[in-house]
Amino acid sequence: MKDSDAIRPDGGLPAASRTALRGPAVRRLLALRAAKKLTAVHVRVAADALGVSERTVWRWLATAQRGLPSREPGPSPQRQITAERPVQRRHAGPVHGGPPARSPSTAPTVHGSRA
Repeated sequence: MKDSDAIRPDGGLPAASRTALRGPAVRRLLALRAAKKLTAVHVRVAADALGVSERTVWRWLATAQRGLPSREPGPSPQRQITAERPVQRRHAGPVHGGPPARSPSTAPTVHGSRA
């Protein structure tokens, strides 16, 4: 058994176990919702056991109820730019739109203007 597979000192499950239990937990919570018995305590306990926030569990339930496929935990996938959608590079000038910068010889100082 690897160290990552062991029960953590705080009593939590290893990451692989939490990921594996996500589906069964969501199915059980959906069954409770269908029976009109789902409470915030159920969601809180599931969130604690799975090492995620309560809001995350509520999102999982909403996604599952809409019948959308769930994605693996982790960062959201980024859109990739492909050759079919070329990057357009145009210089639009200064972003701030302010006046042009002064040269150092004419810039005023803290104690007054330069002579």
